[in-house]
Amino acid sequence: MMNPHSRFGIQLLHGALAIASRPALRDIATKLFSRPGAEPDLSRYGDLQV
Repeated sequence: MMNPHSRFGIQLLHGALAIASRPALRDIATKLFSRPGAEPDLSRYGDLQV
């Protein structure tokens, strides 16, 4: 699918990538498919002073 051999397949791939890279669609996809990252455990650094 990501390695088209025909001219039509290449045009279709380029069209899909052009649509997917639009900022509005990219933002929607990010909201739908991303999940919050896990918070790192920094408890062992609690005694350090800055």
